[in-house]
Amino acid sequence: MGGSAVLLAAALVLIETRRRRELRSHRQEMDRIQRYRQAFIDVLRADFTELDAVLQRLLRCLLETIAVERVSLWLFADGRETIVRRALVQRRPEQPAGPSRLDRTTHPRYFDAVGQEFVVAADDAHVDLRTAEFERDYLKPLNIGAMLDVPIRTFGKHAGLLCVEHLGGPRKWTREDQTFAAAVATQIAFAFERAEHFEARDALVKRTLRDADTGLPNLVMLRDHLGEMLGQGLGCALVAASSPQARLIEATRGPAFCDALMRRVAERLSLLATQDRVLARTARSEFALVLPGESQLRAVEGWALRIRNALAEPFDIDGERFRLTLNVGYSVANPGDRVDADRLLNEASSALRDAEIEGHHAFDPSERGRAQRRLEIEQSLRGALDEGGFESWLQPLIDIKERRIVAFESLLRWRHGGEVLSPARFIDEAIGSGLIVPIGRIALNAAIENYLRLCARLPRLDARLAINLSAPELMNVDLERHFINLIDRSGVAPERIIIEVTETALVGDLDRAQRTLDHLRASGISICLDDFGTGFSSLTWLKRFPITEIKIESSFVRGMGNDPRDEAIVEAVVALARKLGQQVVAEGVENVEQLRRLQQLGVRYVQGYYFSPPAAAESFADESIAAMLALLDA
Repeated sequence: MGGSAVLLAAALVLIETRRRRELRSHRQEMDRIQRYRQAFIDVLRADFTELDAVLQRLLRCLLETIAVERVSLWLFADGRETIVRRALVQRRPEQPAGPSRLDRTTHPRYFDAVGQEFVVAADDAHVDLRTAEFERDYLKPLNIGAMLDVPIRTFGKHAGLLCVEHLGGPRKWTREDQTFAAAVATQIAFAFERAEHFEARDALVKRTLRDADTGLPNLVMLRDHLGEMLGQGLGCALVAASSPQARLIEATRGPAFCDALMRRVAERLSLLATQDRVLARTARSEFALVLPGESQLRAVEGWALRIRNALAEPFDIDGERFRLTLNVGYSVANPGDRVDADRLLNEASSALRDAEIEGHHAFDPSERGRAQRRLEIEQSLRGALDEGGFESWLQPLIDIKERRIVAFESLLRWRHGGEVLSPARFIDEAIGSGLIVPIGRIALNAAIENYLRLCARLPRLDARLAINLSAPELMNVDLERHFINLIDRSGVAPERIIIEVTETALVGDLDRAQRTLDHLRASGISICLDDFGTGFSSLTWLKRFPITEIKIESSFVRGMGNDPRDEAIVEAVVALARKLGQQVVAEGVENVEQLRRLQQLGVRYVQGYYFSPPAAAESFADESIAAMLALLDA
């Protein structure tokens, strides 16, 4: 073979070798591209249900795809002055993890770079000015030669860093390396955003469906649970329980102490609950237990006794021993009964109200018609709000000494179904449905308008106007502003207005009640404590609140001729009021005997059917008033 042939053969070998090398390189490049493509797909398919698992999966995918030894996730802290390692994946678990916290004070260039650049690609981390600051405490101890760091942004702000680290010598980070690392960083940011979203959602659900103080299901969650059971045609019983001492304890010891006591009650009652037997807190001092599958009243009665016995042992709170009792009411829905959650709740509540004497009471299924009527009343009340079905009637207060009318009490009436109904016929439904506040607003407006018409018709009449406020109205944050504005617009002097509140209306948020009454009194309005003597803390209210007048509850007045104790109570109230410089009004005067005895006891102001029932303002004229006053001489 000649020399030229040898050269030719060598050239062919060289060309073939180069062709094979290029082919192999092309195949490697295609394999690498395919690997990146598949990795992108895997990243996009990540399941974001568990944050820690997602982070580990994404970091592991990045480590395997780019073929490095370490991938870590860091989060900013201390106002982005520090980064703290959140997660780390290493090819060799035995390799040292290194520092878990890095500060701007020792690495200022790096912190500036990651705050400004989309990607920090340090092919040689030891000489790159952005990463050379890590030489002593990070790069050398961990044998890191190259770093690829991508900032993570959540909700538009820098939240952390994704760090890809190559061990040994330098490494050239390709465009594909950087693009894929950025894609993983985006998915990590998405994972954090979703986790925060779910956390906020769960917190909202917890606040919406759970009692914040005890963690028990609240009324909303209980209603949903009952609705699901009843919707499936499953029978169940609902047992409602409340402590009759709770209001008194709250009034005397304060809301915080009462809350602590209710938490202890919840702990005891929770021992009776299971996954199926749901215990809920439905009000401040009320609880309810769902008994699935129970349709026999005798069996439910046994559960009612177990609930009451759960509080047999006293509670030790702050070194004091407290004994509480529970009133229990319950209702049953048999399988297939056409009873919804609201009806079952209302039935149990109705039974609970009837349990005050015996301690426990079962809802009579025959009463379901009455419950339906209550619902119908509530719907009618809503209609009356829109159609103007409420009126203000007046009842006079008589000054025995000066023989004149000194005030008119405004009393709400509802024209419904051809009848004129007093609040006693609908007040429970109004309060239970939350309609008492808008109804009260109408009552206030009607009272002022009626009073102005009466004063215009009878200009010589020098009388004040008494207006009743319920507990929900007294606790309403807008009441004071609305009331003061109403008086200002009407032109009625505040000194001619009396606000009447019952003792039970004051039992609630005592601080709010006191602020409201103090402000009203400061404006010149008088404050009358109605139904005095029927509550737990009558004397406490006289000391705490700006009371100017006391109205003796009518039952004491009616009982004076038959029960010496009633007469003694009236006499004691009159003496107390005289000492405190407060006026006394005796309501419920129905006959001349009661009137004479009240006169003997020193009562000056009276009110009752003996003189006049509540009537429309147009019923009062000079002649009718003269006839009323003539009854003083009977």
